[in-house]
Amino acid sequence: MPKRKINHETRRKFAKRTQVGNNVSFSQIKTKRLFRTNLQWATIEIDGKPVRVRLTARQIKALCKTK
Repeated sequence: MPKRKINHETRRKFAKRTQVGNNVSFSQIKTKRLFRTNLQWATIEIDGKPVRVRLTARQIKALCKTK
């Protein structure tokens, strides 16, 4: 994976949290579930140093578009 440059504000800007919803069965019984973020490991440059961090797929996609 290529190295990317990012600052902390940009990383926070695209961050999403886990959302809560319902699983709905055929009989319409609702149980709680979590919509988790798609976290991936990526090596990015922070202050000129390569750092391996966990980013969401959305953050990685946004970084690739800025290059």
